[in-house]
Amino acid sequence: MSTIDSQLLVCSSVITEDFYLKWLRPQASSKELMLVGRIGVIAIALVAGIVAFNPQSSVLGLVSYVWAGFGAACGPVVLLSLFWQGYSRNGAISTILVRAITVVVWKQMIGGIFELYEIVPGFIFASLVGVIVSKVSPATQKTIADFASFRGSLTSA
Repeated sequence: MSTIDSQLLVCSSVITEDFYLKWLRPQASSKELMLVGRIGVIAIALVAGIVAFNPQSSVLGLVSYVWAGFGAACGPVVLLSLFWQGYSRNGAISTILVRAITVVVWKQMIGGIFELYEIVPGFIFASLVGVIVSKVSPATQKTIADFASFRGSLTSA
């Protein structure tokens, strides 16, 4: 239960803050945002319920698939951001895009040939592309300074 309520809260927050407030109604009141968040939770819960009632649906398989995508996307971005000053914004964007493509292609097309969890090739290919793109499109001085200050705040905490 703690996992699902956390996921519902995150989804509601993304719908409310990152989509509705940012793109649809930047001047929305807090009462309106609360209503949008609640409607979002209900909609997401309904979709989750429909998926759960499908006898062909494997929740464990779906969770495994989602975590492969999440791990392959965030892992390289976090590691490269923390340990390499040359990692650029374009490198991070390309890392996330290549991760998504690799995980989906591997799972849908190649996974039957090679019995390898899709997070492994996703992580490898996304990391490689992130490094290559960062070399071709280097980080700006502002990005380097921002990362240095972020890393400094992590070590002082």
